[in-house]
Amino acid sequence: MSNILFGNDIYILDKKYKKLKYLCDPDINDLPTNKFYERLDDDDGIEVYYNDCPTVKSMYNDHSDHHKFCAIVVKNLKTLHNILNDNIPDDLLCPYWNYWVYDRAINKFKISDENIYYSDIITYIFYDLDIVNKSIPSHQRCSYTKHRINVEAFLKKKKNFDDTQNYENIKNIINSDNDKKYNNFFTYITNDEDLYSKIKKECLCNNEENFCVEFHKYNVEKGKEQLCSLKCDSVQSFTGIKETPKLVCTIPHKVIEVSAELPAPQTENVPVVNSEPESTPPTKMNPVTISSIVVSILFFFFLCYKVRISFICEY
Repeated sequence: MSNILFGNDIYILDKKYKKLKYLCDPDINDLPTNKFYERLDDDDGIEVYYNDCPTVKSMYNDHSDHHKFCAIVVKNLKTLHNILNDNIPDDLLCPYWNYWVYDRAINKFKISDENIYYSDIITYIFYDLDIVNKSIPSHQRCSYTKHRINVEAFLKKKKNFDDTQNYENIKNIINSDNDKKYNNFFTYITNDEDLYSKIKKECLCNNEENFCVEFHKYNVEKGKEQLCSLKCDSVQSFTGIKETPKLVCTIPHKVIEVSAELPAPQTENVPVVNSEPESTPPTKMNPVTISSIVVSILFFFFLCYKVRISFICEY
């Protein structure tokens, strides 16, 4: 008789499958940015926060969708620093929260205003939050970002923020662990024009971080533009089989100094041979000395001449 799987068994198997799949090739949805947004969506225990939204309640009725959304916003604001966030820096928690508020309000209530900051639901929620913020410790309060732009401009701005955070998270993950395949990560980066331009500027051929080595390896495997050549000990680990030796790759430098290729000149040790010392070249005589000698010679001849004349005269 075959075994039949029910409820909890299926859930456990699905969870194990997802975990195994992540170990083989992590997915973008598992990055801290997306997981934190999902946690902000959690409406568990919001009943105690309905009373913090009197303005929204008066405008949209008690426990309406607008009132419920306001309660979730208040809950997140009050518990923001206690929500599991996968090491998201504290200074980024409020930007995340602000982007989440606008994005969810746009999706839930079909906001189409040219200036989304002045849309009704945003205006009423922020009015209630002014009072809520005063009950929060000053170092944990969030100021409201006034997005005075239309929906399209906001969504583009949020995408740039999310992409930047995803890029940094991907880089940190790969630099700290080189045992997985990262095709999903690099597909995400190379399919986005801005991120692809960023990684090409960062991963020059003199950057040997795991992040860049894996990026160039991905290009080789997928037949994409090869920006740098790779020198690897073994190509067998490209299959991703755990039993195979770990592939160790480096990026050879494209530019090599010519002086580095040539051996440094060495001085030859010439044996010392006994020989006569070299004669020193004659030193040049001072012109004054030469003149003195000439004058002395002339004076000598003059004396000789005088002596000779005197001798002749005596005879």
